[in-house]
Amino acid sequence: MTSKQISPEISQFIHERIQSVEQLDVLFLLARDPSRLWTAEQVASELRSTPTSIRRWLDNLRTQKLLIQNEPFSFVFAPEDPALVTLIDLLRDIYPQQRVRIIEMIFNKPAFRLESFANAFRWREDDKDG
Repeated sequence: MTSKQISPEISQFIHERIQSVEQLDVLFLLARDPSRLWTAEQVASELRSTPTSIRRWLDNLRTQKLLIQNEPFSFVFAPEDPALVTLIDLLRDIYPQQRVRIIEMIFNKPAFRLESFANAFRWREDDKDG
C-alpha cells in the first residue's frame, strides 16, 4: 500500500465505526499506550475537549469492544478482536499523510450529514461542561 492509498479494510472500519474526528482522536490517544488507564477528564485535558463529550466517545468505543472499562471511570485500549489492533495501528500510521481524505470519509457519510442537520435544531441544557 502506497502512502496515497487507504485500504478497503480501513475504509470499512471508518465507515462502520467512526462518527467524528474527536472520536478518532480519542481512539488514537488510547491506542498510543495500551497499558495506560485513562479517565474522561484526562482524555479531555489531553485533547482539549470537554469531559462530557469525551465520556460519550469512551462509552461508544467501549460498546464497540475497542476499549475496556477497568475501573468505574477508567478505560484502556483493548480491542476484542486482535486484528483491529493492527488495523488501528495502520490507520494511525497513514493518518498524518491522509488526514484530509480520512476526515472527508468521516464527514461525507449520509448519516453524519443528517445528524448534523438535526443537531443544529436541538436544545442542549444538559451539556454543562462547555
